[in-house]
Amino acid sequence: RRIVAGRIESGSLKAGDEIVIMPTGKIARIKTVESWPVTPVNAPQGAGRSVGITLDRELFLERGDIIGHSGQSPRDTRRIRARIFWLHDKPLTKGEQILIRLGTKESRATVVAIEKAVDPGALSNEENTAIARNHVGEIDISLAQPVATDPYTDNPRTGRLVIEVNGRIAGGGLVLSVDAGRPAVPVDIVPVESALRPDERSARYHHNGAVIWLTGLPGSGKSTLARALERRLFGNGGSPILLDGDTLRAGLNGDLGFSPQDRAENIRRLAEVATHLARNGHIAIVAAVSPSTADRAAARRIADSAFREIYVATPAEVCETRDPKGHYAKARSGGLPSFTGITNDYQPPTGNELTIDTSNRSVSDATDEIERMLATTGILFDELTDLAANI
Repeated sequence: RRIVAGRIESGSLKAGDEIVIMPTGKIARIKTVESWPVTPVNAPQGAGRSVGITLDRELFLERGDIIGHSGQSPRDTRRIRARIFWLHDKPLTKGEQILIRLGTKESRATVVAIEKAVDPGALSNEENTAIARNHVGEIDISLAQPVATDPYTDNPRTGRLVIEVNGRIAGGGLVLSVDAGRPAVPVDIVPVESALRPDERSARYHHNGAVIWLTGLPGSGKSTLARALERRLFGNGGSPILLDGDTLRAGLNGDLGFSPQDRAENIRRLAEVATHLARNGHIAIVAAVSPSTADRAAARRIADSAFREIYVATPAEVCETRDPKGHYAKARSGGLPSFTGITNDYQPPTGNELTIDTSNRSVSDATDEIERMLATTGILFDELTDLAANI
């Protein structure tokens, strides 16, 4: 059975209750309430109890989702106003990229406005564009993905947040309002799983599903390597699929620009598509500049254990003589960020699985090394593993 486990923060639940799962808006009915040592339990379970529930339909819930009764569910939002206490040495400014945690849910976010800051020592309001360390302020936050939350006055348990910057807790606070208090309209979404099991696909393709993420400067050779790897794996009977960053910007991500927020959303969409393919047994090969360490870390969280990051560490002076796909030519311009701008903004990875410099090796040699890495990290096996070991 699929049992959903969690803690009741407020109210109560019992078998037969119709519930809404937020922020997705999925609707289901509680089939049984599970506890220990006696299960199932028939009496209503109240706030503070940790329980498990089974549902009358097969639904996939993610960590951080919140369950509420129909008509009383939390609000689904990408925009919140909060009163926060700031702890970081660097002042919080408008436009800052942060990570928001609401309960066990987290999302990248941008500070879109700072209305005021208060110095607790002086007890004075300051019309300021920043919140200094140990100061309090009210901010508007735009979230990269929807979360379920309540104003603190409606539900203290689901109305508190924590702010993280570069892996460190930087502040915390209370949710004051959620999209002007408008509740979400639940939608009946039921994801349909593939009729094929992962082991059936791996038996045919001789590999596990994976997201191979090639990052590096424009002109470093990411797309050239991605295409070569795609051809190699396909020739060996695998199921690789190329997801080039520029190709998706011409279609799925055509509505996005090159601001930090749009770049983060571009990477999120790439990661979601690639992860869906990986979960269905394919090897998704992503070639994208993806200059931000935080954005790539978000992609790794989405793909989880299927993620393999390859840093194409070709020197900038070599990249400048190539076009953005790695071929030797003048770098293009016209509407795209300048090469110099990307070079200055690019944050090289540190915890990646493989680093390759295409300036001093052939495409075939680099592809061999990628294939060996995939074999040693559990993606390729059987015939493909033997082939990689003998290269």
